[in-house]
Amino acid sequence: MAWGSELLNRLTEAGIDPALAAKKIKFNFGIRSNYFLEIAKFRAARWLWAEIVKAYKPTCHHDCPNEGPDNACRCAVGHFGMVTRPGWQQQIRLARHPNVRIESGGITWLFNDEFYPFTGAVWAINEAIALAGPEKVMWGSDYPRTITAITYRMSYDFVLKSKLLTEEEKTLFLGENARNFYQLTELVELPYIKNMLE
Repeated sequence: MAWGSELLNRLTEAGIDPALAAKKIKFNFGIRSNYFLEIAKFRAARWLWAEIVKAYKPTCHHDCPNEGPDNACRCAVGHFGMVTRPGWQQQIRLARHPNVRIESGGITWLFNDEFYPFTGAVWAINEAIALAGPEKVMWGSDYPRTITAITYRMSYDFVLKSKLLTEEEKTLFLGENARNFYQLTELVELPYIKNMLE
C-alpha cells in the first residue's frame, strides 16, 4: 500500500488525474489457506486503498474496466489455489463471492508428476466446480513456463478429452467464463503456429 500511495502521489504531482492514476495501479497479494483471514486481508486492503485515493479527491469517470456488474472490483485467484497444497479448497471457496473467479494457470505443472492426461487435475477441476460452481473456474496455461514439460495443446487438451466434465462445463472452463469475467468482446483469431500448438 505504501508503494501504491507513493506512486499515486508522484503521478498526481506530474499532472495525471488521480482517478485515472488510481485505476491503473494494481496490487498483487499472496494467499494462504486461512479462508477468513484472507477475506479480512482483502477487505482491509480495499478499504485502505479507497481511503488513500479519496484523499486525492478523484473525479469518477464510471468506466473502470476492472469492475463487475455491481461496480465491485473483480479478482481472479491464480494457479487454481495451489491445488496440490493442503487447504487449497479454502481458496476455491473465495470464488463464492460474486466477483471472484479461480484461474487454472499452472495446474498441469502442479500435477506434472502424474503427467498427461493429468487425471488428478481434472478431479481437482471437478471438485472446484462442486465447491464454487461451473461459472467460477477458468482455464489458464502458465505458458511459456510449462514449455519445457508439455506443449500448449496439452495444456488444454486434457480437459477436452476428459469424460469427467460435461460439454457445458468444458465450454465454460475453456473460454466462456474468462470471456465474461474479463469482459472480452472482440477476440482476435490468432495464427496457427505448428511448433507451439502441437
